Amino acid sequence: MFKRSFWKKTCVCFVIILPVLYLLAIFTNDDKTDKKELSHSNEPHSQVVPKVTKIKTQGLARYIGVSNLAFSADFGRPTQVITSAENIEWQQYRWEDKTYMLVGINKYSAKVCAIYLLGESPLASELKNGLKKRKLQQKFPLAMDLKLRSNEQTAQIKLNQTDIETKPLIAFKNGSYAVSYFSRVTKKVVAVEYLDKEELLRSGLYQVSSQTPLPVRYSTDVLSSDDQDTMIQGIWEVLTFERAQRKVAQLSQSEVATAVAQRISQTLENDPKKYLPKKQLQQYQRLKADRLNDVKVLQLKPNDISAQLLADAQVEAARFEIYISGPVVNPAQLVATTGKNQSFWNKILFSKNTKIGFDYENSCLIVVYDKNE
Repeated sequence: MFKRSFWKKTCVCFVIILPVLYLLAIFTNDDKTDKKELSHSNEPHSQVVPKVTKIKTQGLARYIGVSNLAFSADFGRPTQVITSAENIEWQQYRWEDKTYMLVGINKYSAKVCAIYLLGESPLASELKNGLKKRKLQQKFPLAMDLKLRSNEQTAQIKLNQTDIETKPLIAFKNGSYAVSYFSRVTKKVVAVEYLDKEELLRSGLYQVSSQTPLPVRYSTDVLSSDDQDTMIQGIWEVLTFERAQRKVAQLSQSEVATAVAQRISQTLENDPKKYLPKKQLQQYQRLKADRLNDVKVLQLKPNDISAQLLADAQVEAARFEIYISGPVVNPAQLVATTGKNQSFWNKILFSKNTKIGFDYENSCLIVVYDKNE
C-alpha cells in the first residue's frame, strides 16, 4: 500500500514539474533572444571610424596655416614663384643640392596650405626623407580612417593597404597632415608633403566619401605664356635637384631638343585624332580645353609615341627619347607620387641622356632627350 502511494505521488510531481521546467526554458531562451536582438538593433549601421592619434606638431607642419608673410619672415624670399591651375601660388626654395621646398600659398586666404619637401628638412623633425618604411611605421601612428569637417560638410577618408604601404598619412595636433612618399626601389621616403585638411580633401590622394560635393582641385584660369615658362623652370629645378641627390650626371638644356618638343606639340594639337588612341585622345582633348577636373592621367612613354606623329613633325625617331604627360600642375609632382606614376617619372628623372628640352601648355608637358648630343 505504501509503495503504491509513493509511486502515485512521484508521478504526480513529474507531471507538474516537467511542464513548468519546459515553460521556464522557453521564456528564458526568448528573453536571451530579445536581448540579442535589442543589442544588434542598437549597433550603428555605418562603419565606426577609429579614433585618429594626432602627434605633437613638428618640423614644417608648424607652418601649415600660417600667413605668407610669416613664412617669408622665417625663410626669406623664394627663388621662384609659380602660378598653377590649382588655385595655389607655388613658391620655390632651394638650398644648393641639400634642400628643395615647394610651398603652396592659397590664393584666397594668403596662407600656407601645402609644403613639399625634397632632400633635407630645414627644421628638426623625426619625419624626414631617407626614412625606411619599417622605421616610419614604428615611430609614427598612421591615420587609416578619419572624418574631416570642412565648409559645413563631413567627409570620410579611408586608406587601403596600398595607400598605407606607399603613401602613409600622419596627423598633427595643429590640424595639419603629412604624406610620406616611398620609393618602390629603395623602400625609403623620397618626398614629404605637408598639407591642411582642405588640400587633403581635394588632392585625390585617397578615397573620400562625402554626401556633398568636395572642393574642386583645379581652377578654370588659363595660364599665360610667362606662367608656362616659370613652370618649366620649376620642373628643371626638380630634375637637377633629384639627379644631384642620386649622383646622376647633370642635365643641360638643348635648343635642338626644345625645338623638337615644340614641333611635336604643334603637330599633335593640329590633328590629335590622327595620332592618339581613343582613351588617350579623350584625356588630351580635356587637357587642351583646360577641363582639368575631368582629366584622369595622360602618359606616353617613348614606345607609345606614334611613328606617324614623329614623321609629320619631322623628328628622327631613333635620335630622341620622348615623353608626354598631363596634367602636370606643380614641379614636385615628378617625385611626390606612387605606383605606375612613380615609374613613369623616374624614367624622365634618371635618364642616362643629359641633353633635354621641354614644351608645356595647358598643363600638358612634353619632355625630349637628345641621345646624340
